Amino acid sequence: MKKNYLLPLIFALANNSYAQLSSLSGYVYDQTNHERLIGVSIFLPELKTGAITSENGYYVIPRLKEGTYKATFSYIGYENFTAEIKLAKGEKKYLDVNLKPTQTNIEEIVISAEAEEVSISEKLYKKPISQVSIKPKDLETMPQFVEADLLRSLQTLPGVVAVSDFSSALYVRGGTPDQNLILLDGTDVYNPEHAFGIFSAFDMETIKQADLYKGGYPSEYGGRLSSVLNIINKDGNRENFDGAVSVSALSSKANLEAPLGKIGSISLSGRRTYLSETIGLFVKDLPDYYFYDGSAKAFFDLGQKDKLILSAYGGRDFLDFTLDPDNPNSSKFKYDWGNKTFSSNFNHVFSPTLYSSFWLTYSRFTSDFSIGGIEFSERNKIHDLSVKTNFTYLYSDKHAFKTGLELKFLNLYYFQDWNKTLEVKVDKNKTLLSFFAKHEWKATDLLFVDYGFRGNSYLTGNTTYSDLGPRISAKYRYSTETTFKASAGYFYQYLHRLPRFIVSDVWTSSDANYGPSNSKHLIFGLTSEIFKDYEFETEVYYKSYNKILSSKNNSNYDGRPTSRETRTDDFGNEYQVSVYTNTVGLYDEGKGRTYGGEVMLKKSAGNSTGWIAYTYSNTKYKITNVNSENFYSPRHDRPHVVNFVLNQGLWKSEKSKRKNLVLGLNFIYGSGQPITLPAKYVYAELGPGTNSRRDIYYPFDKNGFRLPAYARLDGSLTWNVNNWSWYLQIYNLGNRKNVWAVFYETEVREEGEETTNNAKINVVSMIPFFPSIGVKYSF
Repeated sequence: MKKNYLLPLIFALANNSYAQLSSLSGYVYDQTNHERLIGVSIFLPELKTGAITSENGYYVIPRLKEGTYKATFSYIGYENFTAEIKLAKGEKKYLDVNLKPTQTNIEEIVISAEAEEVSISEKLYKKPISQVSIKPKDLETMPQFVEADLLRSLQTLPGVVAVSDFSSALYVRGGTPDQNLILLDGTDVYNPEHAFGIFSAFDMETIKQADLYKGGYPSEYGGRLSSVLNIINKDGNRENFDGAVSVSALSSKANLEAPLGKIGSISLSGRRTYLSETIGLFVKDLPDYYFYDGSAKAFFDLGQKDKLILSAYGGRDFLDFTLDPDNPNSSKFKYDWGNKTFSSNFNHVFSPTLYSSFWLTYSRFTSDFSIGGIEFSERNKIHDLSVKTNFTYLYSDKHAFKTGLELKFLNLYYFQDWNKTLEVKVDKNKTLLSFFAKHEWKATDLLFVDYGFRGNSYLTGNTTYSDLGPRISAKYRYSTETTFKASAGYFYQYLHRLPRFIVSDVWTSSDANYGPSNSKHLIFGLTSEIFKDYEFETEVYYKSYNKILSSKNNSNYDGRPTSRETRTDDFGNEYQVSVYTNTVGLYDEGKGRTYGGEVMLKKSAGNSTGWIAYTYSNTKYKITNVNSENFYSPRHDRPHVVNFVLNQGLWKSEKSKRKNLVLGLNFIYGSGQPITLPAKYVYAELGPGTNSRRDIYYPFDKNGFRLPAYARLDGSLTWNVNNWSWYLQIYNLGNRKNVWAVFYETEVREEGEETTNNAKINVVSMIPFFPSIGVKYSF
């Protein structure tokens, strides 16, 4: 039997000849609620070395000689702390630290001393290429549509665009939403939008941190071509009961955090919309629609070496829509869709320099759609049960090794019934085994390299796909303020989300007929601290796509039924059904590429915060049977985008050090999106001597024209008084009529005895001037 030598090798390294050297390790917490803090900088000035806390709040500085050191802990929004550390020979010192938020007046009760703040240039140097870390408190005062929303906030960043005001979906550097890996406490989320995309599934009140990798992401992530959004919810307050209740024009939500005795904490949240009860008072024939969602997370501190985290989320949308409410025979649409996720994460420290995470996760997305009157029904499901583990070994301050496995069991189900004459039923089980390994190497004091690979083996039916994707990134510190960065890698994707209009997108998978998509990333960047509190970042990138899928249209669909079955209805009548059970002929394959550049100037501290950014991007697709197989610009291609975000404190309480009155502004300008216009119009009878006629529009090249440029200014005013926050949000302050779609129809004109028929253009605009108010009470 073949032996597994990986774990013994790791343990052997952990107990090598350097056992006589000492180490410093532990967890860093928020002093007020004992929440684990991510990304805290720990620095030993005597050795000019340090560490950063992981997403579990854990840090370690290995291979220290005996002696006395000063350890400085620094984190944005918290007071710095310095502890004097005395290490004996071979001592494995374990030190937990509680950091005090700067906005509180709580007496300092932990190790304290004056410490120099870690500079912005140091933070920029440590940050991975193309990565943005978001904390909800940084976005609370940003103008939003009705309420703060994570995905909509990310759309204000360079390299991230939206297709319309109605969508919170992320299009990152030319990629599509299905090319984004979205993780919630380690679990894949397959449909992160509510209300057809107007809201996202993530409640800002529950989020501790969200990290967006816009490209070139490290080996521990895989399965998508474009980006990774890793969302970590709050553990809960281990010291006291606290929470918040918010009410806005469209939704209400509540959050609660509480300690679980002496061993842990719990965080709970719930949200529900009520559009019919508010907007329905002013808009006639508004569809009956609402959604709800909720989450729960429990943290258990099982000792210095063991932590257990349980996390769950559930949400669902419901739509009941009648085309003509005044007609009792009118067709009715019923549609509901939603997600459920669960994760169990056990963190274990084998030794100060070797620690691990073990995951068991489950994710389910389902959608049900039916149309009354024509006997149409549809159901789409995806089930994902995953087991994964990560090991991190810090050999020294210059070498860190990470490795891990992921085993994913997938079931994809799609059913469609057309008036009992055509039936599509695809029910397939898939298995994905992934393995990654990488080496983080501090080659010199100025050069840091992260290189590794991710391998996949995907079993679908009798077909197995295997691949190996190497990845590398490097950063070079040119000066104290300036760092050059670069990244390259291969990425593979086996699951695909095919977009549709209104109803939810359909998830499908690579199989014997369609192989995995793949992509190559190449990125170069520069970061610099140009003034005090000002960050400058710029990146240029190139990204390719191969074997991407596109749904066939009716004119080139070449699928064939698997069988024709004779069935009997409830009245004993027989009828014929064409049954489709495979994907042959359903999709077209193609390729594409994106290149561009981003520039951003950001201020993240002080009374005025925000950023201004410019993005240039050029995306082209080439799909079989589309546009005569010539390259074309997809709908989400916007060559030029300008973003401006400002949070301005208008009045600040000297007693609480809190910004009591805050003005928020958000401006976006973008090139018009490409559309396909008709080259000519024909008005024709269906047959000689008939009165039945139709309009025929012959298109130009696909997406050969562009809509007018998009521009929008939003504003907000937030008033904080004690535990209350009142806010006024105004979406689209200038009431600009940004074009969403263009439709053509025949306009009949009668001039005397002559009748002429002309093509009439109807323009559909996006969201107009839209004010909303809300209140939040925290306790």
